[in-house]
Amino acid sequence: MIEGCLIGLKHFLMFNSDQFRPGHQLKVLRLENIYKAVRIALSMGDTTRFDILRAGLACFSKHALLFRPFFTATAAAAGASKTENAAAAAAGTDSPAVAGECETVLGLLISACRHANITVSSRANWALEAFLQQVAAWLVELKPQPDAADSSAAAAASSSTVHIPAQKRRIFNLLLASFYKKIDGSRAASEVSLAVRAMGQLAKVVLLYMSEADLRKILSRLLDASEKLFRAHTLDEVDRAVTHMPDFISAFAFILKSLRTVDNSVVDYLVHLIRRF
Repeated sequence: MIEGCLIGLKHFLMFNSDQFRPGHQLKVLRLENIYKAVRIALSMGDTTRFDILRAGLACFSKHALLFRPFFTATAAAAGASKTENAAAAAAGTDSPAVAGECETVLGLLISACRHANITVSSRANWALEAFLQQVAAWLVELKPQPDAADSSAAAAASSSTVHIPAQKRRIFNLLLASFYKKIDGSRAASEVSLAVRAMGQLAKVVLLYMSEADLRKILSRLLDASEKLFRAHTLDEVDRAVTHMPDFISAFAFILKSLRTVDNSVVDYLVHLIRRF
């Protein structure tokens, strides 16, 4: 019955998403209740029956844009106590609820990606991609500093002419550290592939919060990871490599698109990688 309700909510939001406008407090509250129901479904990964989790993942991936205010700053900060918000403001940091909710949802989705059921893990991967797309879009929504208001468009896009709030910086660092750890420390191909795909989604954010040089360093680490993963000798290793190839190609495409120039050696390597399989 709960699974059916979640499926119904997914279809309801597909045809009525325009009814939940930010300016209408009551409708936003109703949407928050829907998010809470989906959020509960995402936390049911340890149960023997996974129909509710599967339906929750489908709803989340389809409507991540609608749910974005609740796993980023707007609603999360509102959910924190006045004492917590005041203390965070005095310290010049973000509300504890902001990064906490984002980190919790990320953990739930990554956990679902490891699920033994192939349908659940597949839907979880779609949900994670939708989540990262929305978080990345939120992270790059920055306002120019007052003294840079009349600067050129190119300068306004630079990290030196925009103010990066502490809450966004903290979430960016959280994501970066989480996926770096998987790339450098995990031996499981699925874990590395997941992290590589995520780093591709964050390419524009890295360019804004750090520098193009840092993005090139990330590209180099991903190339090293791909070389280790695709060093196939047996038929099983070839099959495994081919399964994760789209994630790597997608990540490389996001990163290369964000760079002003691309070394010929990188292009030659990617051509060689594709031809190998």
